[in-house]
Amino acid sequence: MKSGSLVEQGTHEELIGKSQGVYHSLVAAQQAAASEASKGVRPSLLRQESTASSSVASHGGTKAEEQSKLVDTRTEKEIERERIDAIAKAYKVPWRRIFALSKAECGFYVPALLGAAVFGSVMPFEGFLLARSMRSFYETDPDDMMDGVILASIGYVILAVSSLLGAFTQIGGFAFIGEHLTKRIRILCFTKFLEQDMAFFDDSKHSP
Repeated sequence: MKSGSLVEQGTHEELIGKSQGVYHSLVAAQQAAASEASKGVRPSLLRQESTASSSVASHGGTKAEEQSKLVDTRTEKEIERERIDAIAKAYKVPWRRIFALSKAECGFYVPALLGAAVFGSVMPFEGFLLARSMRSFYETDPDDMMDGVILASIGYVILAVSSLLGAFTQIGGFAFIGEHLTKRIRILCFTKFLEQDMAFFDDSKHSP
């Protein structure tokens, strides 16, 4: 196939025998790419550093340039890993774009944040109720002690219900937002993947 049209037809032996054919050129290109990848080491990268200095002699002569060649012997995997690490360090999270993608679920941010605030205040209020209940045991009057314990018990019940509602609202709200955001990002990535040219998929780096 070439440009959507059938240009050659036959068995592998027949097509490979045509030295100027499209199939023969494709197989030769794939073999050359496989041979280059099997080496495991990039071609040596040569950098030339030249230094020149001029003499202060009366005739104004110059010294010859000195050149040095530096060879990069790192493997392809090491170079790719260093490239990915450099991108990760320089990358900045596009918070505005992320919030824009989750704009459809903006109504869930309010209950999720309120639930987070309620659930986050459980521990401080629990410490307050614990201190009140312990102080009630130091009351000399039995009626005052029972009143204090009953109030603390009611407070613990209210705190437990608030903790349950706060945790449910917080986790449910943010989970709903996160699931829809992840779905949109995956759709965008898959759409861009399908928009690539055929040559993109012919590269062994982009195919399993």
